Amino acid sequence: MKNKKTFNLSLLNAAQREAVEHLYGPVLILAGAGTGKTRTVISRLVNMLRQGVCSSEILAVTFTNKAAIEMRERIGQMIPKDEAKEMMVCTFHSLCVRILRSDIEKIGYKNNFTIYTASDQVGLVRKLISRHSAKDESLDHNLAISLIGRSKNKGISVSDKEGALIGEIEKAYNNELKLLNAVDFDDLLILAVKLLKEDSSIKNFWSERFKFITV
Repeated sequence: MKNKKTFNLSLLNAAQREAVEHLYGPVLILAGAGTGKTRTVISRLVNMLRQGVCSSEILAVTFTNKAAIEMRERIGQMIPKDEAKEMMVCTFHSLCVRILRSDIEKIGYKNNFTIYTASDQVGLVRKLISRHSAKDESLDHNLAISLIGRSKNKGISVSDKEGALIGEIEKAYNNELKLLNAVDFDDLLILAVKLLKEDSSIKNFWSERFKFITV
């Protein structure tokens, strides 16, 4: 028998309950650590379902896999799992993977792209440093990865003041990833944004799919 008793608004204080019961329009929850922010957010998601919102129209985005797993588990403790099975609870990177798997071919990649992990990046950058550096040149691979990531997020190339070698490594790194049909974690965010900005049909699809978004 389905048990709905674990979803109990009486466990919330007045401010938390106000946030939970506010379904339409923006809500900002500001509170210190350990004050029940996560419980409030989860209760609001469950209340949406209780009020008849379709689970497929709800997106809950977190910054870490740990937080996403915790949210799914706690939602499952409050309502039957089949009621929330189509709710998307994921990290920003996971959301971007879903967007890119569907339509990344429109920006020059194949849908079966590989995602480079941190260790994959280290291996590639070390190889490129060895290939491009002269005998009297040296470059720390961790520094190179950091500079490449920073430049990607700023939308610019590595500054000339960082040296000619890192500029070569950056160019070779990006070319190598593209050749291998691979992306790194920075690319997931950047390419998803690029896709949404450049293709209005894709942007409209995702904006119309979710009626309720929680971060």
